[in-house]
This record gives sequence, structure tokens and C-alpha cells, in this order.
Amino acid sequence: MIASIRIARPLLPLLALLALSACAPTVPVVVQPIDCPVSAELLASRCAAPQAIANGATYGTVLLAHQLDRKALRDCAAHDQLLADMILRCQSTIRDYNQRLAEINRAIAAKP
Repeated sequence: MIASIRIARPLLPLLALLALSACAPTVPVVVQPIDCPVSAELLASRCAAPQAIANGATYGTVLLAHQLDRKALRDCAAHDQLLADMILRCQSTIRDYNQRLAEINRAIAAKP
């Protein structure tokens, strides 16, 4: 009998933990984490600076600089639009994610 008490005594905390865990409410698994990946190179890219026009430039040189500046502006606008679209999609995803978390919290709070 003494030997069985020595064995049972270390098991008491384990048995107490098991008994208490049976009383704990179950928590549903939360939704998967979200990610809004934007590459570092896309964020680091900047719009090209306007072309410098030297004193005494010919009309052809000015027209060429004008064409290069217009192309740079179009590229810059496309880059900005891409980033704006990505941000809008990320915000929408975050909004949906938060709504799902709120639904899980309401379901947990509604359980007796």
C-alpha cells in the first residue's frame, strides 16, 4: 500500500490538470492568417526624373526629351495604379478577414 501511494502522489497534479481541462471550453480554430505581398523591388522603384535639356539644344533634341518624359510619366502612372490596386485588394482582404474573426467571436460569446 505504501508503494502505491508513492506512485500515485506524483500523478496527482497530472490528474488534476486532466480534470480541469475537461471543464475548459473548446475554442474554434481561427481563420488562416492573411498576407498582402508586395515585392520590395516594386516598392523601391521610383518614377524617372525628367530629362535635362542643355542650353543650345536643337528642336529635335527637345522633342526627343519630351517623348522620353511622356513615356516615363506613363510608366510612372502604371506603377502607381498597380500599387493602388494592390492596396485596395489588401484592404478588402483584411476587411473580410476581420469580419470572419468578428463572426467567430460572436459565436464564442453566444455559447453558454
